[in-house]
Amino acid sequence: MVGHGRDHVWHALLRFRAGADPEKLRQELQRIANDRDANDGTAPTPTTDLVDEEKRRDGNLVVAALGFTWRGYQQMGFVDCKDRFSLEFQQGFASRSQDITGRGMEEWDTDQWDPRNGYHALLILAAGREKDGKPIGEALLKERKEKISDILRDVADITWLKGKILRKQMGKANEAMLAHKPIEHFGFTDGVSQPELLTWGEVKEVATPLRNSCWVRGAAPSLVLIREPICREQEQSEFGSYMAFLNIEQHVDLFNQAAQALAEKLGIDVVEAKELIIGRKQNGEPLACAAGADVNDFDHKTDATGAKWPFACHTRKMNSRQPGQEHHRIVRRGVTYTDGKLQGTYFQCFQADLQEQFEFLFKRWGNFRSQPQKGCGVDPLVGVDPNHPQQWPKPGVKNGDVPETTGFTISQLTTIRGGEYFYFPSIPFLENIEDRWNSRNSIPAAAER
Repeated sequence: MVGHGRDHVWHALLRFRAGADPEKLRQELQRIANDRDANDGTAPTPTTDLVDEEKRRDGNLVVAALGFTWRGYQQMGFVDCKDRFSLEFQQGFASRSQDITGRGMEEWDTDQWDPRNGYHALLILAAGREKDGKPIGEALLKERKEKISDILRDVADITWLKGKILRKQMGKANEAMLAHKPIEHFGFTDGVSQPELLTWGEVKEVATPLRNSCWVRGAAPSLVLIREPICREQEQSEFGSYMAFLNIEQHVDLFNQAAQALAEKLGIDVVEAKELIIGRKQNGEPLACAAGADVNDFDHKTDATGAKWPFACHTRKMNSRQPGQEHHRIVRRGVTYTDGKLQGTYFQCFQADLQEQFEFLFKRWGNFRSQPQKGCGVDPLVGVDPNHPQQWPKPGVKNGDVPETTGFTISQLTTIRGGEYFYFPSIPFLENIEDRWNSRNSIPAAAER
């Protein structure tokens, strides 16, 4: 899994027409997957192309990816493949959102995310790096959008969601790690602390590597990939991944107000209060870390008492870095958006198991007031529990001492406006959808998870 590194992103949410012929639908989608024209192609981008392009550093490659909901597979005619996909994927995010997030769909944009008439597919297009400049990226995407709209005009309706990666020069501290990192609307470096699945080329050391690092970046590809559910017996080397896609509105004014109130409560600077809520400094550096470490070199033992890295902060709630929890990690991809007065992120995460990864993080960690410590409170960004305040450490505690805490409730800083589960299949599947449908009766039993 390699990040595409693009700044301009369009998400095409597809609703297949109710009367569309499944065969024609499969053919048009296969046409998109096989269009590899160097200047105007629409085909999904192999990881190897991204790696090769990184070596060339020209940055002009348009990146594309295509995934489907269970409704989409059914609409394409794969109705007899139910046992090959997970139950969570089949049910979809909308039907499970109340149990997972504690919020339900009361604040969903139901015009865009109608649970009764859900989407069938998600096509992601990304182009333009920061060095390319805005006109180049948008021009490249405009061509692809027009071509895709033309190909699908008879079989699908498209809702286009525009995203833009925000970036900020983070200064000299940890410059090699943090320079030009993406940021989100609260002003914090985004995409920090990702599991590293595969590495190509030379291994680059951080500026001040530790001999005994306490943070293990590495993860097996099985953290994200599963065997392709719809493939021939002789093609078991194909893999795909489940993706959770959420439209999360960020309330910047409420975040600033909460930080100001917490700062006054604790007698600290408002910037420090913001960093306590998130659990990192704005430039991505940790709040508690060994001297000379890089931005990810810490674990739960680094601040066992929660004096510097609060148990209730977002980063510790969602990944407290305790041993035996590595299998719950996800690979995150966040794309910020601005839509009139609304600001937020199109949150995307890839995993092999929706229940044990994405859903576990939201329900068992974010919304559980005693994770990672009893009574610490729910996640201030995504949790819902207005009757039980989070516990925030008072300042001035010596290293290793247990701090006094102050109860203060922070919630409703984000609103989930919609979301869905998609499965992103292997590129060979996309290139041979019609053949896979024709041979579906010879497919082995349930896919290996």
